[in-house]
Amino acid sequence: MKRKGLLRIEIFLIILTVILIFLLFFNLYFILKGFNEDVLYVNDKNMQIINYYAGSDDFYDDFYNVKKILLYKANGWLYGNYDLEFTLYYKDGTVKKIHNNNLINLRIYIEKYGYNNGKFFIMLEAGMILICIALNGIRKRISNKMDWIDKQEMERLQ
Repeated sequence: MKRKGLLRIEIFLIILTVILIFLLFFNLYFILKGFNEDVLYVNDKNMQIINYYAGSDDFYDDFYNVKKILLYKANGWLYGNYDLEFTLYYKDGTVKKIHNNNLINLRIYIEKYGYNNGKFFIMLEAGMILICIALNGIRKRISNKMDWIDKQEMERLQ
């Protein structure tokens, strides 16, 4: 009877591990998709700094209505020479894209104080890998316990 319960737990752990491994592969898409994007939410604390860095550009007058900025680094992000694309999301729902490689200081500010979805999913994957390792360790202990029960049962029958 005890062996049957351990077997159910082992099967549950195997299924859970397989699901987590599937999610690891599924998260690769989100890592690759979000790795080039940095998002910065505009608020009262950082608006003056952003206005200072963006003051030389033609979207400066509209900047007080911006809710968030998405920085996308395209073409050559591995080598450091980016084509910068700033996507401005306004409070009224409109979206404006700006391609300007001269806003280096704004790029640095967004990279430093914004967040990156790709980095979040990398951390999530690392946590899931640790959970898979822990589940596999528990499964091995349960399997060893079942082997011990089987061995005791064989000795008892002889």
